Amino acid sequence: MLLFFLIAYLNIVSGQTHIAVYEDERYMKCTFKGGYNHCIVKHELEDGKWMFFYPGTNNLAVVAHIKKKAWNGYYYTYRENGSLSSISRYQNDRSEGEYRSYWPNGQMHFKMYEPCGELLVLDSLGKIIRQEKPPIDTPFRKPFVPLNLEDILKSFDTQDSSMVLYSKDSIHKLTQYSIQNISIYEIQNNESAKNFNKCSQRAVPLIGFSRENLLNNLGTDFYIMTESFIDYSIDANGSAILDINCKPNYFLRCCLENDIVDKFYIINKNKDLSFRAISLLLSNISKNNY
Repeated sequence: MLLFFLIAYLNIVSGQTHIAVYEDERYMKCTFKGGYNHCIVKHELEDGKWMFFYPGTNNLAVVAHIKKKAWNGYYYTYRENGSLSSISRYQNDRSEGEYRSYWPNGQMHFKMYEPCGELLVLDSLGKIIRQEKPPIDTPFRKPFVPLNLEDILKSFDTQDSSMVLYSKDSIHKLTQYSIQNISIYEIQNNESAKNFNKCSQRAVPLIGFSRENLLNNLGTDFYIMTESFIDYSIDANGSAILDINCKPNYFLRCCLENDIVDKFYIINKNKDLSFRAISLLLSNISKNNY
């Protein structure tokens, strides 16, 4: 029943979003191997984003983008428990850009750039077990450029001593959470100020950005990207985190709704929590409105 309402909702908000059930051979090519059905999205489908859900559940299995009878854009695969399995990107059916896969515990497994670029392989504990760098670096990599939290705070009335602040133009809302010795800043649109001049959104970055604009501005050196969020994190030296058990000095989660950023979280100067713990904490905040 919930899947039915999801289908109806997506058909309203986007005429190019299509919903189907994983293993439905009208839309997927399936081969039984390794004890289970391995299914890929057919290339000849109608243009748009195709979202496949596991039978009898509301859990995503595959997200693919079809254009002109070919894979074009990001291709995500998920496990039945909801964890991300892999991310790849295609241009006219050819793998181009970055490919990543993840262990079931959320640890990055493979990270490589195609058609030729750096290859990085990690074990399930985050230890690098293989690394290859080409003589000429890949053009697909864009290093992460962190947002300056102090610059963002200048747009808000910080004279207010409450944990909820509003931007000086009342368009954005900032909620500060203090949990387990860290400060978490959540920035999103102010729901009570929906009729606003969109140009003024520029005072606070990222809100309203498309997925592609976000990657172009922040870089492609994220830790993980799913259908609903992108996580960036760096250590005290400014290097991108690869180990899910490391303690990032800086953490940024950008939440997406229909591939548009609708809110983001920033954690600055963290010393206590691992990437895994922060990710779980933010997911709980988002679900429970902590």
